[in-house]
Amino acid sequence: MRFNATGPYSLPREGIAAQMSESTRPSAPLNSSRHVLWITLGTMTALSIPFAIVVALSGNPLERIRLGAEIILALSVPVGAGIGIYGLLIFARRQRTLETEVKLARIDADERHVTQQYTTAIEQISNDRPAIRLAGMYALERLAQNHPPMRQTIVDIICAYLRMPDRADDLRESSPGPDITRHNELAVRLAAQQIVATHLRVHSDSSEAFWPDISLDLSGASLYEFDLSACNLGSAVFTDASFIGRTSFEGAQLSGRLFLKNVNFAGEVTFESVNVAAAASFTGANFALPATIRSANFEGSCSFDGANFARNAEFAETAFNGPTLFHDANFAWDASFTTCTFGDSTQFNGSVFNRDADFSGARFIGDVSFDGCIFKAKLSLTSSIFAENIYESASPENEEVIPERLVEAGQSLMRTYSNTGLQPDLDQAILVLLQAVDTTVPESPEHASALADLGTALHARYEYSGNSNDLELAIEALQLGIGLAASDSPERANRLSNLGIALRARFELLADFNDLSRAIEVLKQAAELTPSDSPERANRLSNLGIALRALFENSGNAQDLRRAVDHLRESISLTDPDSYALPQRLSNLALILMRLYESSGDEVVLDEAVELLRQSVALTSRGMTSNPAFVSNLAIALHARYTSHGNLADLDEAIVAMRSVVSGLDPGDRLRSAYLSNLAGLLQDRANVLGDQLAMDEIAEAITLYRVAISSADPNDRSIASYRESLASLLERQRNLGIGIDQ
Repeated sequence: MRFNATGPYSLPREGIAAQMSESTRPSAPLNSSRHVLWITLGTMTALSIPFAIVVALSGNPLERIRLGAEIILALSVPVGAGIGIYGLLIFARRQRTLETEVKLARIDADERHVTQQYTTAIEQISNDRPAIRLAGMYALERLAQNHPPMRQTIVDIICAYLRMPDRADDLRESSPGPDITRHNELAVRLAAQQIVATHLRVHSDSSEAFWPDISLDLSGASLYEFDLSACNLGSAVFTDASFIGRTSFEGAQLSGRLFLKNVNFAGEVTFESVNVAAAASFTGANFALPATIRSANFEGSCSFDGANFARNAEFAETAFNGPTLFHDANFAWDASFTTCTFGDSTQFNGSVFNRDADFSGARFIGDVSFDGCIFKAKLSLTSSIFAENIYESASPENEEVIPERLVEAGQSLMRTYSNTGLQPDLDQAILVLLQAVDTTVPESPEHASALADLGTALHARYEYSGNSNDLELAIEALQLGIGLAASDSPERANRLSNLGIALRARFELLADFNDLSRAIEVLKQAAELTPSDSPERANRLSNLGIALRALFENSGNAQDLRRAVDHLRESISLTDPDSYALPQRLSNLALILMRLYESSGDEVVLDEAVELLRQSVALTSRGMTSNPAFVSNLAIALHARYTSHGNLADLDEAIVAMRSVVSGLDPGDRLRSAYLSNLAGLLQDRANVLGDQLAMDEIAEAITLYRVAISSADPNDRSIASYRESLASLLERQRNLGIGIDQ
């Protein structure tokens, strides 16, 4: 999409001309010179009369000549003065006319120059090259700084650019080189955000940089590390926007409305000390990480209807001066409204507080309603002041509960989490199951079931958050649940399988070989207890095979690897062809076969691994699942076969596969550096085949990939050293070829 310089963003020429017209409009004709001429002629006529009389009355000719000369001399002074004045007035009139024409010409030239600058900048931000788009952004910034009437228009254009879909998606298909377009496009977008934010702040060293009374419309935009802290602006609309990374509105001052309907905050967000003079809406907003809205001030109405807070929500000391709505809001973690002021009617109808809700010291000036609100943990209203009525139909903390129903409710929430993948559903399931463990009769079947389900939920949260405490508690709960269950319980196999998976996870975390041995033992029991016609048998055999592969990595015993292959083969044979798990199991078996090839050198095994990975990738291309790791694994297997056979077709196929992986990477992908370096290594091998003179493009591309891999890697990543070593080797090779190097 290109911006059209003559379209809705064209330069408002008439606005500039209107400002200049009052001071530069030509004046009325200069008529005073005509008056001077008539006065001069009249004076000469009047003075000539006495001259004629004197000359006529004088009888002596010589006397008449003398008198006439004296009179003429006397008349020449005023006449000459009059003529001089007339000439000066004519010159002044011409000079002023000339100056006016020059001034108008200069204004017209300035206007044309501004229009040209504006048009050029618009063309630049529409260019396919990120560097040119970046230059266009800074050109627009300079134009707005030098021409204040254009500032809102230019901010609107920058916002429109940020609202557009990521250009990297459009450019990727046509890009023949390494896919770093997303990285470059991100740089342009970050610059655009910084330009806007910089000029919305009052700078202590220079007030000229501040652009007052600016409004923003970033509806539907994807914003990265967005920072409007300490900014002063009019209205701001972010409806349906996505905020990636940390977001800050701290100390922002808005003289108009703030709309954040249906936005998604993927990182931490703070609205601390924000001030909104008009309405504010967070309706349907999703806060994936902690949200801080402390010491804020909302003068108008404020809505958090349907908002979801997946982590702590901090509203302490905030003033809600208008009507405030929290209908159907979900607070997965602690919610703090301590010392808040609610100046008008306030409604929390239908909201769910899964953990502590603290309203200590809050002041409710208008009506308050908690109709249908659910408090699943502690509710604190200590020292709260209710100036008007409170309508509370919330579920009380001491409501009598039936333990069996709590277990069923926890299981239902776990099924919901399996379908949605949303952590608030998982957190809510854990809270309910904890309550079930507390209320069920110890050593009863219900107690054992609650412990086992709680352990499964805690392990799921460990996989989500990486919190090792969750993993420790999960293993403890699962072991207790299994110990309390009868040996012939139909649930025993499932609980053993879950315990084995958790133990293997702890082995991967702590490298304790006892955990791995115990995991294999219980996974084997789970598989043996599972009937051959059970749909769960394929899953349990797969888990056992993966654990045996881990055992081989530590023992080096090829027999463990062959047992793993047997279990994975049987698992795949029992897997439904339409199952979402099939691509993963095919990939797992292929990886084990590749380790077997490395151990035995059996090329038949390697060929089978390549074919299995091709099947896995083919299934993902049909939309069964999406996992770049499958494609990356295929590229690795093809490279291994190329190394063994020397077939260039395998290397080319590996490069194509790896390019497709890199092209779909997000900037924050944790494996980004590894994928980039893998592609660089494949290109390096191809350069070795082609020879230096034919491989200049491959060498240059590999250099770029290694540089990006190094810059995006975690500083503690041990692979950085190998990336740098490979980069240095390629740079030396490029120097030897006499190619200019851009450091």
